[in-house]
Amino acid sequence: MNNSSLIDLYNQVKKEPTPAAKFITDLSKATNRCETTVRMWVTGRREPEINVKKVISLFFGIEIDELFPSHNQSHGEN
Repeated sequence: MNNSSLIDLYNQVKKEPTPAAKFITDLSKATNRCETTVRMWVTGRREPEINVKKVISLFFGIEIDELFPSHNQSHGEN
């Protein structure tokens, strides 16, 4: 049996990244961009360049137009 106190167990779990933080970190590594930039993408404050959109599309296995619905509008497509 482990001799950890409740607070020790909590502190161990508390150090682990949340799923959202892991998402940001993984996408940052995949695109070779900083986590701040990735946060701007996921909050809609910025859009990645087209070459980065392609990398993200491949990373998730989802079409660019689905990941970035405004992509069609910004390129004059319907």
